[in-house]
Amino acid sequence: MKHSEMMTCAMLNLMMKPGKQMLASKDNSSITTRK
Repeated sequence: MKHSEMMTCAMLNLMMKPGKQMLASKDNSSITTRK
């Protein structure tokens, strides 16, 4: 891959990680509120 492609992939991964964590926290909070 080109260096620029590697950089964009790294940026996307960094941007996606917090999004997944937020989704996980939302799921956990919804489960706790149901109880």
